[in-house]
Amino acid sequence: MEPGDVQRILNTASARRDPESLRAHVVQIVSERQARGEDSVSLPVLKNQLLNLAGSSFDEADFGWPNLRFLPASYPDLLQLDSSSPHGHAKFLAPAKPAAPVTGTEKSPTKRHHIRRDLWDAVIDYRSGETYVWDAHTGRAVTSEADEDARPRFPTVSAGDVRDWRKECADGWLRVFGDENPSRVERWVDVPRERVPHVLIRR
Repeated sequence: MEPGDVQRILNTASARRDPESLRAHVVQIVSERQARGEDSVSLPVLKNQLLNLAGSSFDEADFGWPNLRFLPASYPDLLQLDSSSPHGHAKFLAPAKPAAPVTGTEKSPTKRHHIRRDLWDAVIDYRSGETYVWDAHTGRAVTSEADEDARPRFPTVSAGDVRDWRKECADGWLRVFGDENPSRVERWVDVPRERVPHVLIRR
């Protein structure tokens, strides 16, 4: 344990979110890295990937973890903490299996301000090429292949929209913080799969 962990455990003893609500993201990260032949992930990298998947509101304290070293114990079938490295690693214990899809009757197990996955995909997931419509029967966004589908259609953003948003964000960041790591920030603007630069997240 690290200094202050005991107090943080007491402070977060009543977790506001069930770690199982994060399992699908953990499984996705593990399976993608296993597909590349990796057998572990560093905890800082794991946290950054969870931030990208779960949103900037992700906070380990919401799950009752004083720090990310406590995460592997919540998924003993998938991960094991290796504390031999300075920042810690999570070893993969078994091939990750995709979680069962969420049904229309299940509620999003997330806290305030979280966006439901079906709505996020319908508006933001432009890479899929899918057309999303609102299904009033299930109360969810669903894909549709029929041009004549009369259900309300979601306005999915385009690649250009996302680039414009990134460019606006990057321009504002560079105006405030000067030319610190401008090449990395500019690459983030132009490369769709590029992750948000660490220095930008810290700022």
